[in-house]
Amino acid sequence: MLEHHFRSLKAIDRVRAQWLGPQIERYVQSLDELHTSNATVRQHIRALGHFNDFVIARGVTKLEALPDHVDAFVEYWHAGHAGWCKNNQDRAAVTAQSRVPVERMLCLALPDYTRPNNRPAMPFANTVPGFLPFLNDEKGLRQESQQRYLYTLRPFEAYLNRGGIALSGLEPAHISRFLEERAKTLHKAGMRDTAGALRIFLRYLHREGIVATDLVRSVPRGRIYRQASIPRAIGWQDVERLLASIDRRSILGKRDYAILTLLASYGLRAREIAALCLDDFDWTHAQISIPMCHLSPYRSQHFSAFRSH
Repeated sequence: MLEHHFRSLKAIDRVRAQWLGPQIERYVQSLDELHTSNATVRQHIRALGHFNDFVIARGVTKLEALPDHVDAFVEYWHAGHAGWCKNNQDRAAVTAQSRVPVERMLCLALPDYTRPNNRPAMPFANTVPGFLPFLNDEKGLRQESQQRYLYTLRPFEAYLNRGGIALSGLEPAHISRFLEERAKTLHKAGMRDTAGALRIFLRYLHREGIVATDLVRSVPRGRIYRQASIPRAIGWQDVERLLASIDRRSILGKRDYAILTLLASYGLRAREIAALCLDDFDWTHAQISIPMCHLSPYRSQHFSAFRSH
C-alpha cells in the first residue's frame, strides 16, 4: 500500500526498514480502506516514523511497551513543533498530529489496546446542555462551524469559573472584562468571531430563562474594514530584485533562492517549506504536493507547472 503514497522506492524501503515498519504499513492499509487522502496518510507516516525513532532511542523492544511512551512522545513532538502556535486551537492541532496516528496504529498492533478519551469536556455541559443541540438542530450548523463556538465558550467558561460567577448572575461588566482579556491574545477577526458566538450564546441563555436580562447588547460589534491594515505583499519588481541579489553559485545560495521562490510564487508558509521532502516533488508531472499542519490537522494542495526563474 505504500506504493500508492510514495513514488520513490527509497522512501518506501526506509519505512519498511523501520522497527515499526510492518505496523505502519498495516495502519496505512486501514487508512486506504477509509479512502483517506494521500496528504493525510503521508503526514501520519512521518509522525509514526518519528515515534519509531523516539521509542528506539528509549530502548523499547516490545510492542506491548509502546503505550507507556505515547504521552512522552506527544510532549516531545509538541516541544519541537509548537513554535508557530498562537492559540489553544493551534496547540491542539499540533498535539493531534502526533497522538492520533500513534494511538490508531496501536489499536491495530495491540488487540487489548483502547484509545483513551482525551477530548476536553464540552463547555457548559452541565449548566447549558441544550446549546450544542440547538446549534445542530435549530441553526443547522455543520460540525466545523460548531467548533468555532466551542473555541469561544471554553475560555468564557474558564473566565466565569475563575471569578466564581454563575450564569444566573451574569452582568454586562463581566462580559466586557472577558472581551478585554481575549483582546490581548486575539486579532481583529478573532475578536469579531468571539463576539458573534457570544451573542448567540447569550441570546440562547435569555430564551431559555437561564439569565433574566437579554445581554446581547452588551457585546460590542467590532468592524473590520477592507484595506485598513498594512498590505502583506510586496511588488513583483521588488521580489525580482531580491531574487537577483542571491548568489546561486553556492549551495546555500541555491537553497535560499529555492525557498524565496516558493514563498513568492505560491505563497507558502515557512513551516510548509520546512516540511517539504524530495518525495513531495513530482518532477515528471511538474507538480508539488504541499502538506500543511494546521487546524484540520492536515491540508494538502497541489501546485502544477513549476514557475521558472
